[in-house]
Amino acid sequence: MNTQDFDMGFKSGIYIGILVAIVVSFVVWKRIRKGKTLYYDERQEKIRGHAFRYGFYAMIIWIILSMFLEFLFERNLFDRGSFAMITILIGVGVNVVYSILNGSYFYVNMNRKGYIVMLIAFAAINLLASVMMFISGGVIENGVLTYKSINLLVTILIVAVLMAIYIRDKAEKMLEKKDDE
Repeated sequence: MNTQDFDMGFKSGIYIGILVAIVVSFVVWKRIRKGKTLYYDERQEKIRGHAFRYGFYAMIIWIILSMFLEFLFERNLFDRGSFAMITILIGVGVNVVYSILNGSYFYVNMNRKGYIVMLIAFAAINLLASVMMFISGGVIENGVLTYKSINLLVTILIVAVLMAIYIRDKAEKMLEKKDDE
């Protein structure tokens, strides 16, 4: 099997995986909503605005930091795909974690359990894919982080989101317990 056939199969697998993820996400989202009208209250809207701004700032800081590191080491540390994805994941991660920790990520009356199950499933799928990437090799080539690291990076983001949800839930339960006393 030549490299070109492998690359074509690999790219086809990525496209099919993305398509399946979109379809599954849509189906799960419909089941989570269950015909409810979902909305954010005014406080949540304000916090989400801050979260978007902080996510944008985090992306800018990451870009400047990575440029500095590449200047310092006089070489590329990331290929184009991994650099772009890291930039996006940092922005999304800061936005989502900030929103969750400040109580503005979930809609009012949203089914959180269904969403958490979906996140766990996506984390497992991406973890499996990242293990396969490590086994196939090429995650780091000549000291450069390649696109084959993306599944691991997505897994890390999903785990961070799940941890933020857990922390927020524990904090809410502690506050409710304190209020009951």
